[in-house]
Amino acid sequence: MQIEVMVAMVVKTLKKMEVSLGFIHIPVQHRAELIGDSAVPFETKLNGVAAKVDKFGRLWSDYLKNRFTVNTQIIISKNNGGFQILANERKNYNFEPETKSPNAFVPLAAEVPPAADSGKKLKIGFVKTCDCDSRHISCITAKEWVKSQVAIQQFPITNDEIKEFYYEGRDIRDKDVHPAVFPIALPAHFIKTLTHRGELVLDPFVGIGSTLLAAQDLGRNAVGFDLKEEYIEISRKRLGQKKILDDGTQQIAILDDAHNIPAYLEENTVSLCITSPPYANMLAHRRLNKSIRGDLRKNSHYLKVQQYSNNPSDLGTMNHEGYSKAIQEIYSGILPLMRKRAHCIINVNDVWENNKRIPTHVYILGALQKAGFEFRNTFIWDKRNLVNRVGIFGWPSNFISLGATMEFILDFWKP
Repeated sequence: MQIEVMVAMVVKTLKKMEVSLGFIHIPVQHRAELIGDSAVPFETKLNGVAAKVDKFGRLWSDYLKNRFTVNTQIIISKNNGGFQILANERKNYNFEPETKSPNAFVPLAAEVPPAADSGKKLKIGFVKTCDCDSRHISCITAKEWVKSQVAIQQFPITNDEIKEFYYEGRDIRDKDVHPAVFPIALPAHFIKTLTHRGELVLDPFVGIGSTLLAAQDLGRNAVGFDLKEEYIEISRKRLGQKKILDDGTQQIAILDDAHNIPAYLEENTVSLCITSPPYANMLAHRRLNKSIRGDLRKNSHYLKVQQYSNNPSDLGTMNHEGYSKAIQEIYSGILPLMRKRAHCIINVNDVWENNKRIPTHVYILGALQKAGFEFRNTFIWDKRNLVNRVGIFGWPSNFISLGATMEFILDFWKP
């Protein structure tokens, strides 16, 4: 008699696409315990019925098609006979569902995007509308090109045509609204440097919409995705406040997991992908404000956890190993959407945790290369002009660089 040994048990909430297509996307942070580290697809059993696991960690079976309703919380377990699932009859009040069904908040008369599992693509422009030479990557001048090539920049306010990275009046720096917002000027710089008017910009982790605002300012079409409904609502309001004249472009914020981006966009249409993703689980700890002067550390955010959400699909809940795998999966899906030699910009910083420096930018670099992107350039955002009242920590025996004074901007392209 064979004894079935239980090796793992995971709880998750089913999304609309999973229900209708008949699969379960196993959460990244639990993938190792359920299916191991291998990315090789394999055949298995699910509740005694034939099933398979693909290279993206999705468990497929005809048994699953429309068996449960959307937002059903299920328990996934594995033993030596395969996988078992059942609906969780006991409501867990500490569990937050992954997302609601995909919805879009669209400014003005832009078309509402279809749901990710509808089979219909988003109707949005991606062809350049300017008169610039098609052999050029963008409309900027030779002088602007040289300026954009400088790898270390402090980005003060300037009167030059391409403004550098600074926070303006429209930027939201209130950490109670969003704990980490890059300035509109950052995506604006790269949108202007790397695209033409009318082309399509993608932000997989759009937050409260800074990239969409920059694209709107510059006459580019843009789509942004985020898991948090509150952020999508803020993006909608910011876009609606700005746009007065219709230049034929659309900037759309969509509430959905970045894994589902390929369901919305046609291949070979994206001219620039730019974002600042969560820095793994950096925000999942109580805020100690060590980079702030001692007498100012105990502000309103002191000892608070300011992570984006408790959603298990949120990159901000993952350790760096799970984070790297999720980034690779997401950008593997984005790569076919990019035009040849289209650039992909990622703003990221390293993490200091448990008296160790964790090189988040190295994890990002490896994940993007595994996804098929080619690494091109590194830029350093020198933030010394934005940091003041700095605290002294580590002195006199533990020498630690002040990470708040710089961030990495990694540049890749589709080869």
